[in-house]
Amino acid sequence: LPFLAAAGLVAIDGLARIFLLKDPAIRHSDSRAGLIGLLKDRSIIIVAAVVTLAAGVSGLLEPTLPLYLQAHLNTSPGAIGILFAAAIVGGLVFSPISYKLAGAFGRKKVIAGGLACTALALPLLAIPDNYFLEVAVMALLGAITSIMLTSVPQELAAIAESRGNTAYGALYSIYNIALSAGMMLGPIAGGVMVGYLGFGTALAAAAAGLLAYAIILVASTGLRNASPSAQAS
Repeated sequence: LPFLAAAGLVAIDGLARIFLLKDPAIRHSDSRAGLIGLLKDRSIIIVAAVVTLAAGVSGLLEPTLPLYLQAHLNTSPGAIGILFAAAIVGGLVFSPISYKLAGAFGRKKVIAGGLACTALALPLLAIPDNYFLEVAVMALLGAITSIMLTSVPQELAAIAESRGNTAYGALYSIYNIALSAGMMLGPIAGGVMVGYLGFGTALAAAAAGLLAYAIILVASTGLRNASPSAQAS
């Protein structure tokens, strides 16, 4: 039932995007040349890697968190389903806030801040001895991830346009490749890290990696010198 409820929410969101959002004017470009050019752009790759990290965090938790909860809280499969559904609901509810935050602080700051907040929230999953606190943390992580990732496609498009590249189809290909890489590598990394380090230490190590990448993102994109209005435009 929890998975069906989550699937229903995703279906509603998808239908809303199909029928309520309007496509921008089509710009013709050489998609193959555009993809090659974008893959050579260091700024594009740095921002796209955020998608890989976010998907990797989700993938890390999928095989490891249920086992941890079953061992420590004797959580049932249905309760675990509700836990992951809470992350989806948190993302659906809070994703619209991303646009307001991007307008106030700039997309790059929202993305870097999302990485930092994810790093701070992730280890909390290993602390609570109460199921409802675990649900709250998962909802928080879902909200943070959704807010962060909503700004990524806009930032990729803005970077490409600043380079004179309007191959938006190639941009979405890069986004999907980054997402798939995270979904593939996350469970593998999670299984190996938890197997060698334990659940809590593995989450702490992943959080340290996210914080490190947030610093790299800030340092490499000139984030500190850019104005919010320039970033959000």
